[in-house]
This record gives sequence, structure tokens and C-alpha cells, in this order.
Amino acid sequence: MRKKIIILLSIMALFSTGQALARDITLTWDENPEADIEGYRVYYKAGSSSLPLDGVTAAEGASPIDVQDNVIATLTDLPDGQICYFAVTAYNSAGQESPLSEMVASDWIPELYYPIDDEVVTPAEVSFSWEGTPTGDDTTYTLYYGTDPALESGNNLASTTFQTPAMLAGGAFMGLIGFALALPRRAKAALVIALLLTPMLIAGCGGGGSDGSDPAFVEGISDNGSSPTIDSDPSTLQTVVGLRDTDYTAFDLEPGTKYYWKIIGTDAQGKTYESVSGSFMTEN
Repeated sequence: MRKKIIILLSIMALFSTGQALARDITLTWDENPEADIEGYRVYYKAGSSSLPLDGVTAAEGASPIDVQDNVIATLTDLPDGQICYFAVTAYNSAGQESPLSEMVASDWIPELYYPIDDEVVTPAEVSFSWEGTPTGDDTTYTLYYGTDPALESGNNLASTTFQTPAMLAGGAFMGLIGFALALPRRAKAALVIALLLTPMLIAGCGGGGSDGSDPAFVEGISDNGSSPTIDSDPSTLQTVVGLRDTDYTAFDLEPGTKYYWKIIGTDAQGKTYESVSGSFMTEN
């Protein structure tokens, strides 16, 4: 049963339970028309739309929740301070499960306008665009795009400590001192000149600040004059931080590659709104 699930999933009700920081959410969806459908499973996650939807906070149990042949389900005791994301699958009498339905959220999230899902685009220039917050609040956006469907990176350059020339020279200076202390008295004299010259090398290298060549912090200018920061690891994930506009053009995509992307908006109060993930292909 590999065909896409025929479900129109929607949030029917959203209300607080009266318990501190908890709420109940009722979901409803259209019945799948296939004759051998045995039931449905509800997947959920609080705080992120990233797959897998492996939430554990609902009173009904960890995701997924088997609701048998019902087309309506209520999840209780979900956290009130986070956006919750939901999707549904159907399974048949043979135990085969459909792919996830489209995802819905318990609050407004940015809708992805372009690239459209599964569209083929020219890699030389891809213009991402998305929906802005409907309240008009002072919101900044972070764009994530890469080849990993989970949009995660275990080797993101932004988390790497870069060694500047001054840092390397300073390390060499300290290493020479330690080496000199460890040598016999006669050999120590041979290192005196090196120890005297190393501070000059450090001074010549300058301070530890970035000169703009650090690949983890490449500055770009958005249409409204703000300066987003791009934290890049080309093999896995690109992150563009501090966007004020609801569009961004990328020039670094590889041809013949499938990409995934999402947007996270952050308002003035620090609340985040994470879109669901989109995907597209680049031309060969």
C-alpha cells in the first residue's frame, strides 16, 4: 500500500484543559476510500516539524497513536507553550501503512510558496519565498536548506572552532615553552632564539577577529538592507539567519540534486513558528 493517503486532515478544536501549560487538540480527517483499510495512526510532535514525528507528551501515549477506524481523534495534555504538528497514516488488513498525510499545526506557521514541492528548478539561482506572519509583528526568519530530509547536520561549520593564524602562533609559542622545559639544559639554549621570535610572529598575525574570510560567517545583504548571516556546510545544511524579508535567493545549489527546506520565524517575544518541510529537485 504505497499510494499516497487520501486524507484531508484538519484541526477541529483547540482548547485549554484547565491544567497548567496543557491543552487538548481534536483532529478530524476524511475517510480513506480503499476497501481494505483497517484503521489510522496519528503522528504528532511538539516544538518541531522535523521528521520523525515522535512526540511523547500526549496523555494517549507516544506517537504514533492507533485510533483504529475512527476519523476523529483528541490528543490531551499537549504542551501549551509550543506549536504541535500532526499527520495521519492509514493501514490495511495486511499491516501495510501509507505515507504520512500532509502535516497540520496547532498555530500559524509560515506557508512555503516557492519552490513548490517536487518542482524542478535551475540550480544557478533559486529564489525561496514564504508567507510572512499575519499579525505584522517584528519577525525575523531563518532559512534552512540542504540534502538531508531531516534538515540536520552533524558537521555544521557554524559549530566548528576555527584556528586563526594568531591562535596557531600563540599555540606554537606555548608549545615551545613546554618543549623547552622538558629538554636537558644544553638543548634549552637552542630554543632561546625561537622563543624570542615567536611573540613577533604573533604580533604580525594580528588579533583573532574575523576578516570576512571565515567560511562559517559569510555576510549577505537582503533587499531591505539587513545583513543575514549564512552558516554553511555544503555537504549537508545551509542556514541563513536574520532575514527580514520573506524571500531569499541562493546561488550555491548543485545540479541534479534533491533539496529540502524549511523556514523558522521568530517574533519579538522570542516565540518561534516552524514551517513544515518542502522539497525540490535541481536540473542536471
